[in-house]
Amino acid sequence: MFFYLRRTVVKGTRTLASRAVGFLAIAFALGAEASVSQVSVGDYHTCAVLSDGSARCWGMNVDSNTLFGTLGDGSSRSSSSVPVSVVGITNATGIAAASPGFHSCAVLTGGSVTCWGWNAAGQLGDGTKTVRLVPVPVSSISTATSVVTAHSSSCAMLSDGSVQCWGERPGRDFFAAYDSSQTSSTPVTISGIPTVTSIALGTTFTCILLTDGSVQCWGNKHNNNDVFLGDGTNTGNPSPVTVSGVSNAKSIAIGSSFSCALLASGSVKCWGVNNVGQLGDQTTDDRSTPVPVFSISTATSISAGMGHACAVLINGTVQCWGINWYGQLGDGTTTSSSTPVSVVGITNATSVSAGGAYSRTCAVLIWGSVQCWGRNSHGQLGDGSMTSRSTPVEVAGLGRDNAQIAAGHY
Repeated sequence: MFFYLRRTVVKGTRTLASRAVGFLAIAFALGAEASVSQVSVGDYHTCAVLSDGSARCWGMNVDSNTLFGTLGDGSSRSSSSVPVSVVGITNATGIAAASPGFHSCAVLTGGSVTCWGWNAAGQLGDGTKTVRLVPVPVSSISTATSVVTAHSSSCAMLSDGSVQCWGERPGRDFFAAYDSSQTSSTPVTISGIPTVTSIALGTTFTCILLTDGSVQCWGNKHNNNDVFLGDGTNTGNPSPVTVSGVSNAKSIAIGSSFSCALLASGSVKCWGVNNVGQLGDQTTDDRSTPVPVFSISTATSISAGMGHACAVLINGTVQCWGINWYGQLGDGTTTSSSTPVSVVGITNATSVSAGGAYSRTCAVLIWGSVQCWGRNSHGQLGDGSMTSRSTPVEVAGLGRDNAQIAAGHY
């Protein structure tokens, strides 16, 4: 799931940007290496775009003897705990690692998109269902401004505000039995939705942020489990419904069975399943309409994982809430919390990304480094080890000029 710092999110963001300029000037004076412009954390892997347009990935590449090709380096190595180069990408402007899922896509200069990895549902968009160990072009996309991925689906925002998707149809229950009629190996335009600012993909539902700041979601139940689209029901709907009480959202984030919206005021509202406190409202009660996250009033960036969520505040600190089995809340413990807790040692973050499957989180700091914490079973924290962390560690071998980060499943 992919989110970034907006210059107009809340009052005071300009001050944060000014601080960033100062730090970047220092980094330049010190001769910093090629900088990272975006990081995206997927299921068991993480990928980054560098300022020279190249891409790096690290984490899992093979699981249970299945070669997914998630690293994009053309190899059959099982994993890498440090970044490796993605083959053939020299002009990327954005990247999205599937969460959950085993593929990635990158937006290139000029608006084309390229993807690599697992392709059983056509989620690479090249007209086939063949696994690709190196990137392949997505058919007919030439005006993309951003790309998102999840499970077996990929979508691109186009410059005219429309959305094209490939793989499994967004909003379909990804856990349901495979249905070829619900997939496409080439992009199709999502009809019946207005002009959108962004789209967020979940496992059983999808949400879009409209230009007027409202949010719409659609999706269906899985195994009779509740689906909360934010309209006051728990039944789901195959057509978009308007989320109640959200009219000035700046960004949206989807977790496993819950969603959150960052409002223009800097507050955050969440709705959906709340069994581990992932809505941050001091309870574990499910909510069919949005409720405020406790004590958050100056957020500039949000992200949601499978069972936890995080926000960057205007002062550069990060707060997280929800499940904490692997230390993904970053407070030095493995104790879950239904109210936000502060991440240890981070005071200059610009964006945050919460990973799914109860696993991990990453933050970009104002001077450009990336720090991650939580589960590290396949080297997905990128610190050269496979040791899980309950406090942040720095990703190894990348530049110090990061702009945004996104997190995913593992």
